[in-house]
Amino acid sequence: MVYREIKIGSQVVINKKDSPEKVRENIRKLAQSGLQLARVYVLWDNVEPEEGVWDFSQYDACFDETEKCGVGVAAQLMAVSPPGWMQLTESSQGVANIEDEVFWARAMDYVDRVVSRYHTSPALNSWMLWNEPHRVAHKNENTLKLYREYLKRVYDNDIEKLNSLYYQKYKDFDEVESQKNEYRYDAFKGYVCQLDWIRFTIENLCNKLQDITDRIKKIDTVHPVHVNPAGFGHVSLNSGQSVWHEAKTVDFMGGSVHPSWHSTRFPVERYNQSVAFFSDILRSATPDKYGRFWVSELQGGTNIYSGETYMCPDYNDIKNWIWEIVGSGATGVVFWCFNVRDGGGEAGEWSLLNQLGQPSKRLIAAGDSVRIIKSNKDLFDNSEPAKPDVWILHSENTWALSLIQGSGSEDVTNPRNKHMAADALVGAYLMCSDLGLNAGFINEEKFVEKGLEKGSVLLLPGCVSLGKKTCEALYEFTRNGGTVIADGLVGMYDYNGFLTEDIKGIVNKIFGCQVKDIEAQNKDFFFTLQDSERVPGWFLKCCLEPLGDSEALGSFACGENAVIKNGNAIRIGTVFFQKYLHDHDSARTEYLKKILPKLNKEIVLNNPSRTLRIRQLKSEKADILIVLNSDDKTNAMLTFARKAVLTDFEQDTVYTVNDGRAEIDLGEREVRIFKVEWK
Repeated sequence: MVYREIKIGSQVVINKKDSPEKVRENIRKLAQSGLQLARVYVLWDNVEPEEGVWDFSQYDACFDETEKCGVGVAAQLMAVSPPGWMQLTESSQGVANIEDEVFWARAMDYVDRVVSRYHTSPALNSWMLWNEPHRVAHKNENTLKLYREYLKRVYDNDIEKLNSLYYQKYKDFDEVESQKNEYRYDAFKGYVCQLDWIRFTIENLCNKLQDITDRIKKIDTVHPVHVNPAGFGHVSLNSGQSVWHEAKTVDFMGGSVHPSWHSTRFPVERYNQSVAFFSDILRSATPDKYGRFWVSELQGGTNIYSGETYMCPDYNDIKNWIWEIVGSGATGVVFWCFNVRDGGGEAGEWSLLNQLGQPSKRLIAAGDSVRIIKSNKDLFDNSEPAKPDVWILHSENTWALSLIQGSGSEDVTNPRNKHMAADALVGAYLMCSDLGLNAGFINEEKFVEKGLEKGSVLLLPGCVSLGKKTCEALYEFTRNGGTVIADGLVGMYDYNGFLTEDIKGIVNKIFGCQVKDIEAQNKDFFFTLQDSERVPGWFLKCCLEPLGDSEALGSFACGENAVIKNGNAIRIGTVFFQKYLHDHDSARTEYLKKILPKLNKEIVLNNPSRTLRIRQLKSEKADILIVLNSDDKTNAMLTFARKAVLTDFEQDTVYTVNDGRAEIDLGEREVRIFKVEWK
């Protein structure tokens, strides 16, 4: 096992008017609450309030006090957000024209000054590159120059390669203009030009992240760097955000997870599972060899006027969220915020402190969780998450295409909404969660390069656009004993949104069938299994024709084949996963359970549901079992692979499991954490 120190902390807001003593006071309050990390924005506007006048007094006080209190600092650099006197943005977090070379040189000077000043502080834990990095790349001469260089590289500096895919024809790359920033379906407009701009936007943002990383590491080779994308449960590639690409620029991944901002596509009763979903994405994407990742922002307080919706997490919410995140394997949980901003859209909101500056019940919940971890530090620090039972393919090819093919609507009940690819991914995750299965994610690039362990299970939810190399890797995966379950129009399009015979041929070979016809449906329908059980379909019927020795497992009412099994590969001829995000029909989960191979698990929750789930952390000495209930009082019915002794970390209750079964009582919205010693 590896050493992975787990810390819980919060953003400490340093308002522009705060005195150094006020900053110290907030740090002392944070330390007294038991929290171990202070995330701090080093606002450029605060440290250079006038051109050439640098004032670090607030941050000197912060670092000095955190050193005295034994609190770590995650320092958030703000190089993309210039001070107000530059008149380049309208807020302290606005993003300037980062392609402007003069501005970027000044931004790097800011980075040099901050890193040089604080990199030797004993309190410094890590650097954060850019808060919630996202940016729609605007057309200007700087950006177009970079875009044309990007196209030259992609098309091997051969303009005819580009012309063969574009509608407009160019004499050379200098003639190429980017397309509009809006992505929408146009029957006569080629997809490739739009997809190229999306891909460029991602690369452009990541190049700037890499610039900041490189600048830090010229001065500080000791402390790790990370970044916190936000809203990665919906499609935001057009603003440059890709957790998989951003992961290449950092030492480990972080992420922002605010239910009132980022979970609004989930039903309210599934907000806890949304926190788990975001955590598991970060766990899957982090480049750290020990699996280190953080939830770098977690909603800590009431939001009234900011956010997509309003809410106030209570004691049980905070505790459930913390243990969902820790149970996923995170090594850091950082709340937003400890204290309040004094102006702007979040003034007076989000705080773990109450309006009198005293600990709220939310802060008490965080402190209670810290005490459990600190009192069992060796066990937690040497634990790691259990391996996924099921893997889910995260196809950013499909996500990019959905921005163009989507109808423009964001309505989750619309099967053609522009986030449909993300909705399918989330739907598959929730199905696994409701079946008590631990899910991990893998993108196409990682799957092609590294594959999965022999015998793994891989779901392909709504993966309509797949690269040829991905399809070839899928074929080899199934030949070597891997299980693949796909739905809908899997592999219908290539990387650029074209129908291609070579990819169609590989997909047909994987699933042992071909698509005879596709029928769009605007009313309820079902497919019937061999045992006469009916499973609901959605949006379309893919009438499948078997090839070779494949087997038909179900049919539509019209008699056409709805499900085909070819060895370890199963294709479901309708949109199966996506609808589950908003329609929790148990017939779907029961069918998925039926077609999954038998999974060997050490601990099985026999009555999983939308509101009852478990997490497991493993170590050489003992395991940690986290039982999470987000509803009324209930019992968790557990089966163990061998004899075990369970000790409740908070209640000192001991369960001896001799017959392989245990029943755990759970109060309303209660979390219980156990040490599991195997006998």
